[in-house]
Amino acid sequence: MRESGTPSNLAWSGQGLVIALDSTQGSGSVALAEGGVVVATKGAVGEGKGQLAWLARALLAERARAPKDLEAVVVGVGPGRFTGVRSAVAVAKGLAWALRIPLVPVSSLDALGARVERLVVLGDGPRAAYVGGVAFGAPRGVSHAELAEELTARPVPVVGAALGALREALREAVALREIELDAAAHLRAALAFGEAIEAHEVEPAYVREASITPPKVAPPLLAFRDR
Repeated sequence: MRESGTPSNLAWSGQGLVIALDSTQGSGSVALAEGGVVVATKGAVGEGKGQLAWLARALLAERARAPKDLEAVVVGVGPGRFTGVRSAVAVAKGLAWALRIPLVPVSSLDALGARVERLVVLGDGPRAAYVGGVAFGAPRGVSHAELAEELTARPVPVVGAALGALREALREAVALREIELDAAAHLRAALAFGEAIEAHEVEPAYVREASITPPKVAPPLLAFRDR
């Protein structure tokens, strides 16, 4: 039996009002698109993992729109920072479930444009990274020390949203070019090729193995449902 908060139709046009939530690299942000174009963004103060629901409401209010106007929710599912990925997925699940609208998960690798022939690096804390690219095979998790050793032996262009510790580990191996990875980047990827799935089926793509179970759909966000 379909749960009451699950939309009966997962189709979405991308032309309506779509909101994206992301905190894969620790700093929370939200973005809005309308007519297939990103029209507004809002970032958290500090890391802001706990601010995503508030940011979503504030951004909608700034555009004189309400949660009930939303066509779909987009969320960055990682790989990325463990707590950041987990918190964004939990909030997005709750929002989509409460509003009975489609949820569109987007990989951080897709948001970074990882389909190009270069290495992608995503930081996760002081020691771990997630890499992928034709020179390195299937995406996988490595330590900063392992990554620095590989790059010293086989230098390649690097793209990523790196942390301070990752920059430090790589500075002798390769020039690291950081690019922005936020809600707007995930939203653009979703508008280009994203597909909605059941909210219950959306899970975080952690860099490291999760020590706790993936977040389930949050209780209804009643503040969003009727606004």
